[in-house]
Amino acid sequence: ASARATSPYTGEAIARDDFRRIYAAAEERALMDYKQNKKLVPMARVLRKRMTKEERRLWFEFLRLYEVRFRRQKVIGNYIVDFYCAEAQLVVELDGSQHFEPEALERDAERTAYLEQYGLTVLRIPNSEVVRNFFGVCETIDNAVRTRLGSPAH
Repeated sequence: ASARATSPYTGEAIARDDFRRIYAAAEERALMDYKQNKKLVPMARVLRKRMTKEERRLWFEFLRLYEVRFRRQKVIGNYIVDFYCAEAQLVVELDGSQHFEPEALERDAERTAYLEQYGLTVLRIPNSEVVRNFFGVCETIDNAVRTRLGSPAH
């Protein structure tokens, strides 16, 4: 039998290992929130309202309902990422055709390097994949989350 702790939020008994994992994820979320550029928050709100059709589909048909919480248009540092899962330390970026221009590729590489310095994994997915292979994209994201959390795929 594993040791039990009491959740300060619900008063329910939970396994100490689960409590440590949940607490560590909450600490990490607080750390990432601290790094956000508050000046970008209004723009993130605008982007949430003006999501591309691929972002809307991925959000409303998969990520919003996913068992591990994702946020959309999340400010991290000086960037607004398309989707962010704090618990898995995963960023999902949907890339339109403009991202394949040489200058955009360079900017995306800088952005990815910046996010990776905080221990985040960045998953870049072309918009065309969301259109052509939606269920494959969902499976790729699910596998990435499970890998990051150390959970078996199902």
